[in-house]
Amino acid sequence: MAKRIYCTNCGAPVGEFAEKCPYCGAMNPTGAEAAYMEKLRGIRKDLAAMDDDLEEAYVRELKKRGSRFGKIAAGIAIAILALILLFAVNEMVYRNKAKRDSAKEIAFQKEFFTELDQVYEKGDDESTLDYIQSLYEQEGASALWSWKHMDYFEFYETYRDMKAVREMLTKLEGGEGKGLGPREREGFESDITWTVYRILQSRNDEYRSLSNAKVTEEERQKVLGFQEEEEVFLKDDLGLDEADQDEIWKQSLNREGGYADYDKMKKALAPYLAHWFE
Repeated sequence: MAKRIYCTNCGAPVGEFAEKCPYCGAMNPTGAEAAYMEKLRGIRKDLAAMDDDLEEAYVRELKKRGSRFGKIAAGIAIAILALILLFAVNEMVYRNKAKRDSAKEIAFQKEFFTELDQVYEKGDDESTLDYIQSLYEQEGASALWSWKHMDYFEFYETYRDMKAVREMLTKLEGGEGKGLGPREREGFESDITWTVYRILQSRNDEYRSLSNAKVTEEERQKVLGFQEEEEVFLKDDLGLDEADQDEIWKQSLNREGGYADYDKMKKALAPYLAHWFE
């Protein structure tokens, strides 16, 4: 049975053998390797069948054309062997990369998880999230999504982003939005969109939901408080009632995988944000 793992780029849960993350499109090394190996097996099977057919053809043609065709057949056989060798080398490279990635994650856990636990135990979520984010560029940082409190900090990160956006909206209400240049406006819109994207994800995506998260009871209660404030943000600050939220989510869904596409959400949300910049 395929187990649930996490995207090394965005942290989203993905199937072990999915070739790429359904949320951000980043490659899943385990799934990509599995797909590659399956294709390789198919190619080997085809090459083996081709080899048998060629061998029979060689025998027939050698009898007809003699040594000249024998040289051509030998050249074709060498080319086939070279292809097989190339695929074998690629297979070895993929396997070695997977082993190296696994070793990096293990080393990361040994180096940082104890300190992560210590920072967490101090009870300062802000400092803990800052520390987590400071580790993103470390080798093996994908191991972070196996840390026992990481699900909680996914919710907390969304909540903190929401508070930052509310401060931005307060400035826009004061008329600052009218004087924004194109790049600044794009930045504001992206921040708002990303926050709404994460909030609606936690409401509508099974794998991002609180019911599916590994959190302590204390963390669960805190997340419920976050979500109450986020609902006020959506309805009162952005003016999105439940019907609006459902429509935006529906328009954001990718037909292929049924997951929300950020670019589609940005397009669906844009009409609701336009008045902030008028």
